[in-house]
Amino acid sequence: MKMQSLGNKYITIFLFVLVVILSSLMRFYNFNNLQYFSGDEEILHAILRRMVVEGKPALVIPNAQIGGSIGSLFHVLSVPIFYLTNSNPSLVQLFGSALGIVTTVAIYFVGRMILGHLMGFFAGILYGGSFLISLFDRRFWPLTPDPLLSILAIAALIQLTRKKYKYALMLAIPASFAWQADPTNAVILVAIFLSFIFLRLPILRREYIPALIYLTFAILPLLIFELRHPGTIFRPLILHLLSRSESSLSNVMNLLSIHPLAIVENTSRSIAIAASNSIDQYFCYCKFYPNPPFSPLPQVLTTAFILYALFWLIRANDQRQLRDSIKVLFIFLFAFLLGIILYSVTSGYLVYQHYFVTIFPTFILLAAFTLDRVLRTRAAIFSWVFLLGFIFVNLFSLFNSTFKYPVSQKMELIYRIIPYIENSSFSVYGYGGKRMTDGGWTTFFIRKDHHPSRSHLNGGWDWIYRTHSLYTTNPDQGEGKRIVIFHDTSEDPFSSTKFKDQIYGRERIGNIQATILNNTSLTFEQEILDELQKEYANNEF
Repeated sequence: MKMQSLGNKYITIFLFVLVVILSSLMRFYNFNNLQYFSGDEEILHAILRRMVVEGKPALVIPNAQIGGSIGSLFHVLSVPIFYLTNSNPSLVQLFGSALGIVTTVAIYFVGRMILGHLMGFFAGILYGGSFLISLFDRRFWPLTPDPLLSILAIAALIQLTRKKYKYALMLAIPASFAWQADPTNAVILVAIFLSFIFLRLPILRREYIPALIYLTFAILPLLIFELRHPGTIFRPLILHLLSRSESSLSNVMNLLSIHPLAIVENTSRSIAIAASNSIDQYFCYCKFYPNPPFSPLPQVLTTAFILYALFWLIRANDQRQLRDSIKVLFIFLFAFLLGIILYSVTSGYLVYQHYFVTIFPTFILLAAFTLDRVLRTRAAIFSWVFLLGFIFVNLFSLFNSTFKYPVSQKMELIYRIIPYIENSSFSVYGYGGKRMTDGGWTTFFIRKDHHPSRSHLNGGWDWIYRTHSLYTTNPDQGEGKRIVIFHDTSEDPFSSTKFKDQIYGRERIGNIQATILNNTSLTFEQEILDELQKEYANNEF
């Protein structure tokens, strides 16, 4: 009996190590060609540059989604990372990958806490081995900690159902990130509220005092800033909600009628996505994304995993502790659906693929629960066949995919362009798709101590940079004597315009090309570039 117990222990350790190895491979393999940088990361770098280089801490930071400000806890916690890496975008994103491995380990232990070692193993493999999830973990921006925060909240709520009320503090920490990192974490707040109602958790316990103290300190920066600058925190949020509510229901129904399976498809991509040389397309703010390979099989499996767990929950009469744990997962799922509806009402759009990182841990745990339960039946072979197929498909996609515009190539291209600029003033723009026009180019130049006179930041991000003093040059000055325009190597509209006579030089790497214009006569007209961009957008759709 003792030898059998020892053997089981070694098997458990082996399976755990296998989970960690797979998760590490998915998040660090070929990182030079699988790292992404956009305007979202650019804002983060600008804020942290102000904190680290200029030594100016901030109580609040901008959030473009709500058109206002939220707390800066995530950014403050990121300061050591930026200091240690010297703000190198490639090195910074390695910390996102490392955090993804931590999340994988957390999901493994939560799965084990719910049903046992096998569920933990299934959960760890599904989360750690998902190529799509690993891609999102390779980013470092305010949504990066979302999966870990979700799994911590799930674990804490499960412990509360088991009358371990000291875990209230562990629950308060992820809850506070709804206003300290990104509003997507409001799903956690909704789930907590619903859990206390439907699971009949006690509202008043002395064990909650540390959690209440923490939440008080977490919200203080916003209250202090609101008192110092009345109307800057809550007023923009209220106006944003009121201004969007008029288009509400009809807009949502139109969107859902266009793509009724959008929610299932976005979730099913955590099971599989096809290999691609433009895999960064999943980061775009798009209404539609490529269907998973072998469709509709991943969508059917996604639905089956959730429905199996739901039917089990409805039919189960015993195992109260297990039922309460599964209830917590479905409450999180329902909270996310409410969040989707709220987002659609206030924005008029379906939730983008990257926002699903908040709910992926919940789905993974439900899928792992289903696989574990099926393993105990005559259909046990299904669980192992699915798992092997899952690992094979995701590893194949990993080994055969690259980003179209990886960070490493952007950094190398900037290095090549600098000699064209010399000591001249210059402007920076992008032409083409969103990944090119919002490619984070300004940050790469600033890292080399070359500060653009004007750039894409003077457009859509201008209010953020002005309000929070993020510009490193005077934003009201004119165009520079050199104009740097980034575009795809397959797109070159400049030879057929008046820009043709201004071309000073060109550099290219991979799919990215930079055209440098000579603007010493200050005759460059941004309006012409804007017109070209409009033509591109019209042709694209």
